[in-house]
Amino acid sequence: MATDPSGPLPSANVRSASYYIARTCAACPHCGAATWLSALALPPGHETRVEDTDDWQPVPANAFLSHISALSATVCRRLRAIAPDLSFASSDPTGNSYWANRCRRCDFLVGDDSLHGEPGIHGFSLCSEAHAASVALIAICEPFEAFVAGYTLEPEFFALMARV
Repeated sequence: MATDPSGPLPSANVRSASYYIARTCAACPHCGAATWLSALALPPGHETRVEDTDDWQPVPANAFLSHISALSATVCRRLRAIAPDLSFASSDPTGNSYWANRCRRCDFLVGDDSLHGEPGIHGFSLCSEAHAASVALIAICEPFEAFVAGYTLEPEFFALMARV
């Protein structure tokens, strides 16, 4: 899950000199209560690992990350402080473990498929300018390393999210 913050994350397939924690409030799909949702995003200039060569390739665009199975220890500590609703959890249907949101009221696991899949009224697959304005991007000026299975390059309306 996390490794020594002084060294690199051996399995990382994305890295960056900085990153964003995206935050929004939405109704829990299970109980309907308002709950905080968080996600991780990277600015232009982040890098992805090329599988065949193990080389790092710069990416000149923003990206949302999902299905994150490993994070560096420094990022884990930052998430515990800023986004405690996002934690390492096991997804019951698939049995996979990744960083996911939980409802603060009923503890329901709000999976990444619903938050990063089809555009909707909540989550991080944005459907309008108003929806984008309801998402706050918290800039973190610290190194970022992770192993991710989901990667959305230059999400629509990303530029309209509030920077805090």
